[in-house]
Amino acid sequence: MKICIFTPFYTSGYGTGYSVQKEAEYLHKLGHDITVVHSEKNFKTPRNSNISFFYFEYVNTPILNIYLMKRNIEKAIIKATEQKKGFDVFYGQALEFGLINFKILEEAPHIYFARSTIKGARASCLKHGIRDGAGRMLISFFLIFLEKRCLKNSKIIFVKSRIMQRELSQLYKVNISKIKILRGAIDKNDFPLLSAQKKSKILKEVGLSMRGSIILYVGRISPVKGIETLVKSFAEITRAGLSCTLLLVGGSMKRGKYYEKILRLIRNLNLENRVKIIGFVPQLEVYKYYNIADIVIIPSIYEPFGMVLYQALRYKKCIICTDVVGALESINPGENIKILPAGSVHRMTEIMKDLLEGRRNASREYELISWEDMTKQEDRIFKTFVE
Repeated sequence: MKICIFTPFYTSGYGTGYSVQKEAEYLHKLGHDITVVHSEKNFKTPRNSNISFFYFEYVNTPILNIYLMKRNIEKAIIKATEQKKGFDVFYGQALEFGLINFKILEEAPHIYFARSTIKGARASCLKHGIRDGAGRMLISFFLIFLEKRCLKNSKIIFVKSRIMQRELSQLYKVNISKIKILRGAIDKNDFPLLSAQKKSKILKEVGLSMRGSIILYVGRISPVKGIETLVKSFAEITRAGLSCTLLLVGGSMKRGKYYEKILRLIRNLNLENRVKIIGFVPQLEVYKYYNIADIVIIPSIYEPFGMVLYQALRYKKCIICTDVVGALESINPGENIKILPAGSVHRMTEIMKDLLEGRRNASREYELISWEDMTKQEDRIFKTFVE
């Protein structure tokens, strides 16, 4: 089967880019002819890759340059279609897919992977008192328009959780029979376990000693990730005299207002010596920080899935996460994963204090789905379109 995957991100990031790469590679191993249309400037096609790649230039201001973005994407898709002499399935992995004229895809069915939604993220932010400015609100309305086009023009929509399935049904009125749940997957080879000697070396690189506990956050610096709650809670922990460091691993797409807001919060709470912002780390290097962490925390106010939970389980870490994390549906957390209401500084402080004072057990390693098994599920769905 010839499958064309559309994605702005390929290999980069902790979510879409890494996941799309894994899907493409494992779908190819299942015998499919895979083509990826992407906009990763620094991506170099592996010499031994049998996957075809077509690049389009990404335009960073989608409203002002909507025509340029639409033109770039369509040109790349048309070029790929001509060279491959058509596709059996078009597989959209980002809402920018909604920019195109779907007629250029001919009669091939369209599938869309909805990892999150603009409406869902906005609703969560409003619930927790986070409001957009006029400019950002205008952009959000435009992105919702693109999302609706992706959803409407797709025969099947993949999501990673029942939370996301309900979100599409309630906020976008999508027929639930059209929405298929594909749980997130993990490749253990990408998350190796390190020796004590190697952990000690990483601690030195980060500028930490073996003393004190390390609390780890991995993800974007974004309002939906609940970082303000985390920093405020951490401040309460330090006032209690507990020896610990907070590592923030991740960056923002732009070092904008929210990023600066977090920096100001850290300064105002006198946490400069206790919080280390590592910044963006490539997905295949994140394992270093999981290895040295004592506690992994997912403070999100909106998280339709949350791959970080799977990754932390791989390392049997003590885990704190909010009740909105969709990945909780696919495991039986028990008492070793501490779950709290999203946005609760008080409850987060209580749980962190208990864990740091020694009242903790590491989570067990759950048997999580592999990328091979996940793409086999996709394969069965794809085949229903061409058989």
